[in-house]
Amino acid sequence: MKNAIILFEYQRYFLIIIILKFVIFILNTILSMSFLLPVILLKMKL
Repeated sequence: MKNAIILFEYQRYFLIIIILKFVIFILNTILSMSFLLPVILLKMKL
């Protein structure tokens, strides 16, 4: 029974890590897009 509880804890931590990585990836994408967008717009105007 105790092993099952430990396994559940590990699964929960694993899930949290995956979610955090996903959130960081999305934030990085948004930041890079917001950084690149003005550059692209400037190039299009020129």
